[in-house]
Amino acid sequence: MKEINFTENELKETLKGNYVASGSEASIYKYKDNIAIRLYDVNDSSINPVTGKVEGRPLCEKLVKNLHVYKDNIKLSSFPIGIVKVNDIVMGQLVRYYKNSITLTDFFKSSPSIDDPIHYYLKVLDILEELALNGICYEDVHGGNFLIVGNKFKIIDFSEYRIKINDNYKGAYYNMFQNFSSMVNNLNFKVLKLEDVYDRLNIPSEIKNSYENLEESFDYIRNQLKNLKKENNRTR
Repeated sequence: MKEINFTENELKETLKGNYVASGSEASIYKYKDNIAIRLYDVNDSSINPVTGKVEGRPLCEKLVKNLHVYKDNIKLSSFPIGIVKVNDIVMGQLVRYYKNSITLTDFFKSSPSIDDPIHYYLKVLDILEELALNGICYEDVHGGNFLIVGNKFKIIDFSEYRIKINDNYKGAYYNMFQNFSSMVNNLNFKVLKLEDVYDRLNIPSEIKNSYENLEESFDYIRNQLKNLKKENNRTR
């Protein structure tokens, strides 16, 4: 795992003119070649409420180290490759930089007449399944967290508060499935305006009890998506 430690002035010079995008808690800056810096905003989560001092994100470092263990088993996701420190305080991640990429949401916005959105949802589901079958639950599922890079998909946001590794709280997977369902319905109905073509994707409550075999849960959802696709083909 790589580690870069900047002074505040070094960081300012490094980031100058290299802004790429912002999320809810961090901003992305191109660093060098195919590497970017995902820098957390200095907010309540990085400041000690008692002392008022910046303590950074120690859980971020722990997450990156834990994910690194699984890198040889994961083919569809690119994990963070290191951490970024500012004056020895963890304040971000080193991540892959994908030139000429676009988020799934922005891709749909720029392609409102897309013929087969289900194809893209199935790609996202494949990524989530590979992670889940390796004990990694990715709860933060929404169209802004998946990049389309050529004909491949990549997750771009591994936040320590939204990733669970070998966690005993199995309800996290149900949350993941629910968030996936919300993403599909949001993109179908709010972005692509397909209310008259598709039914909603719903996750039944009984899926909560199916964690002994996660593959069955993924197969169930995959079949539901394919049925939506069949309904689309039938009504057009």
